[in-house]
Amino acid sequence: MAYGMQVFIESMMLYVLLCIVAIIATIIVWKFGHKILNPKVPSGPAAFGRGFAFIFPILPLCLFLIWYLFITLSFIIDTRELVNKMSYLHFVLVLISPIVAGYISARSYEKTNSIGGVMVSATAFLPYVLIVLVVTIGKPNMFKWLPILLFIPMVFAGAWGYSKRPNQ
Repeated sequence: MAYGMQVFIESMMLYVLLCIVAIIATIIVWKFGHKILNPKVPSGPAAFGRGFAFIFPILPLCLFLIWYLFITLSFIIDTRELVNKMSYLHFVLVLISPIVAGYISARSYEKTNSIGGVMVSATAFLPYVLIVLVVTIGKPNMFKWLPILLFIPMVFAGAWGYSKRPNQ
């Protein structure tokens, strides 16, 4: 009986720790989103920093929050189908994130649209590859290589999309 209680206490401590980490991650993602949606347009280096920050650490934090939400819901609903759908949501988020990073890096008051995409694609490639390889553990090779091969064109697509927006 004492061993069972010890395991229960340890699992509850782990759950509380995960709750605290999820709350901190939510606050960080919320603050970053608020900063990105701020109408004040940043300078070129600040825009590059925001684009890089979207890939690392915001993308892993979002992936963690999705994982945490789906794992918590799977215990409440008692189904494993949610966990399978979580992997597809991770894949979509991993595919869309380079476009968003390119768009964010091109959004500056200086005319540095293309250089922001070049800098983000050069510096954020290695962290992105590591994130993709960790997220796609146990998946077919297409899920691993497709996002990696499309990273640089998608960053440039995001920067191009910002440069082709209608004038305001």
